[in-house]
Amino acid sequence: MDLQARIADTSTIVDLRDLTPDGVSFDSPVAIEPGTRVVLLTRVCDAHGERRDIALPVVERWSRHGHRHHRVGAEFAGVDDATRALLSEYCAQIASSHRSSHSWRHAAAD
Repeated sequence: MDLQARIADTSTIVDLRDLTPDGVSFDSPVAIEPGTRVVLLTRVCDAHGERRDIALPVVERWSRHGHRHHRVGAEFAGVDDATRALLSEYCAQIASSHRSSHSWRHAAAD
């Protein structure tokens, strides 16, 4: 996944690693304590390919310190219905794209 977000009210940019309709994992250059609530600001494409700005309120559930970053797992807390629908749409697109790419690579190897 090649998607970044900014932690609201900061200049901190995080790399999103896994995004689902229920939560997200990301790499952060700063530590975030368990239970901390932050809002991630990012853009995702809808089914028509239009980029849409979204705000993702999350609660940090776990964190692991890595060599240059902290891997954080968070669940959404108070995402509105429209944003949740857009996330579901985006995740379905990513899954479909991944399946198509995998099928193509598998066929090319045969």
